Amino acid sequence: MKSLFALYLIVLFHLSGDIHASVLRIENELRYDVLGGQKFGNAGTYEWIGGDIIFGLNPQNIFNQNICDLHLAPIDPGGNIILKSKLIVLQPKDPSKRNGIALVEVSNRGGIALMRMYNGATTGQVRPNVPVDYGNGFLLKQGFTIVWIGWQWDVPDLTNSLKLEVPVVKNEDGSTITGLVRTDWVIDENIDYLSLGHRNMIPYRAANFYSPINKLTSRPNWLSHKATIPPSIWSFSNLNNDENEPDSGHIHLEGGFKKGSIYELVYLAKDPVLAGGGLAAIRDIASYIKYDPACSFGAKKTVAQGVSQTGRFLREFLYDGFNTDENGRSVYDGLLIYMAGAGRGSFNHRFAQPSRDGHRYSSFDFPVDLFPFSTHNSIDEESGQSDKLNRNDDSCKLFFINTGYEYWGRGASLIHTFPDGLQDILPSENERYFHMASMQHYTEAMPDSADRIYQQYDLFKGNPNFPAPYFKALLIQMKEWLIENRLPIDSKIPSISQHTLIRAQSYSLPYIPGLDNPVGPYAPARLYFGPRWSEEKIIDQEPPLKENPFTVLVPAVDKFGNEIGGIRSIEIRVPLATYTPWSLRDYKMNFRELDDFRGLFIPLPKQTQNKTTRDMRPPLNGLYIDKKDYLQKIDADLAILVAERLLLQEDVPILHKRSENLWEWVQRFRE
Repeated sequence: MKSLFALYLIVLFHLSGDIHASVLRIENELRYDVLGGQKFGNAGTYEWIGGDIIFGLNPQNIFNQNICDLHLAPIDPGGNIILKSKLIVLQPKDPSKRNGIALVEVSNRGGIALMRMYNGATTGQVRPNVPVDYGNGFLLKQGFTIVWIGWQWDVPDLTNSLKLEVPVVKNEDGSTITGLVRTDWVIDENIDYLSLGHRNMIPYRAANFYSPINKLTSRPNWLSHKATIPPSIWSFSNLNNDENEPDSGHIHLEGGFKKGSIYELVYLAKDPVLAGGGLAAIRDIASYIKYDPACSFGAKKTVAQGVSQTGRFLREFLYDGFNTDENGRSVYDGLLIYMAGAGRGSFNHRFAQPSRDGHRYSSFDFPVDLFPFSTHNSIDEESGQSDKLNRNDDSCKLFFINTGYEYWGRGASLIHTFPDGLQDILPSENERYFHMASMQHYTEAMPDSADRIYQQYDLFKGNPNFPAPYFKALLIQMKEWLIENRLPIDSKIPSISQHTLIRAQSYSLPYIPGLDNPVGPYAPARLYFGPRWSEEKIIDQEPPLKENPFTVLVPAVDKFGNEIGGIRSIEIRVPLATYTPWSLRDYKMNFRELDDFRGLFIPLPKQTQNKTTRDMRPPLNGLYIDKKDYLQKIDADLAILVAERLLLQEDVPILHKRSENLWEWVQRFRE
């Protein structure tokens, strides 16, 4: 009966038209010609639109009911819950030059990354008249309308940050809400004061400095017992004018927090906000673009892109049913979900902390990596739960793109295997999975001597395997899928059936002097946050009760130690080095845990292994006669990458030059 009633309401919404306009207005609007009217290929000149965008959520609308604490948010005289964000738009001035797609970047912790990722820009800003903000202009030459808004409430109030202003929620009688909040820190350097916020984000403030709930613990590693630190030697305080003063957003420990230790604080916090409003804002900007005739930057199709944190945000967006607007219409036609692994996130519950993530050795046991992991219905046999990621919308076209790091550090295999790790899950027609083989979590420059881990071994921290050209090619495939109905290439991932996705115990590197085998991988555990978590999204158990982890698999490697089974870049196809997507945290301290995000670069030996090195990888002199021979192999494989639609022709000279520079780097290093 409940399902029939919900269906009746949906039909009623369709028949009665808009109940509320999700975007109420744009204030303080400004418009400029980009770079003084510079033309960007066939798309011509662009305009920059900026202002403040005001959203109004209808608290009675059935499509808003998944927002935690919606009924406790303040309502304006018009019956709306008000959200506000900065707005930035780029679009071709000539409507006929627009390609029909609005690309919405879901901002990672308030920043802007699209121009760096696709255009090679060197800044994280989009200003009307600053050329370096636009790089090579690739996105603009393609004719995209590009849109940015804020969605995250706890971003610091900085001039260039994108932030969503959301209301504090109160009890129905108007009193302050309090509840459990947990934060943790892995200390890399001795320090006296710690912020309660993650990665410099704004924290929830302590409600009572002396609550018996407040508990600070320490441990030497993540498997150790948590020792309680006496309340008499720590306090909620911060340094102000050389004085230790009470501060509800920081803690201080007498004698300081020690390098190498893990600290965890559970405390009574106050004033939760309507964090789930961020999901609604990302939904409603797309609805405005597609359906509202008043929108001056409208488009027929919309694509949202998220990277890392915001890739997880888009997975949560699917799971919580936000690809349907207040009138029951689908909003995004495509999602580009980069480097999210199997995660969702702390985006839509009471006292949500959107910046929180989870790795092998940081941010432990937050509500980030929770079943279900796949878009296909699967069963967690331990709990008996059956579920899938996109419960309400199978129409959106999905690209899941992960690097090798996400398989080691973010449980990525779970998105295309069943929870027991015994069988592959085949992609649906509307989705593709891509593995960027042997790449770390983010782009890194070539290493220098300071990045060398040991003086006596050829190990460099930081993996320079270059992903940007392949990301561009995948974006174009999504564009062609939406506009021209041209199917993208098949998924490229390691698999159980092909023996390219394996258990970590079977991971077998060739012997490389000085290199230790990795620990891990990170495996999400089954977590219990208390009786109100499932239905009300309220945490009553901190830290959560922890049960068995899910089974995580990792990509197999070739004779060079480079991953197989995914998209193999030119650096991997014509190798001069081993590129691992993982590394260990601190070699000098003999600290053998996975580092967050970063991998290793290890040049191949110059000659056949000898008694001194015993390096078991193929040597350079057995692979290439000389530089000319190497570059001929590079050019042949670049042509193959273009034919496979994994590389655009315009990027061939760039990768040829990078390969030539890499050859010169390795030759100098080996002299």
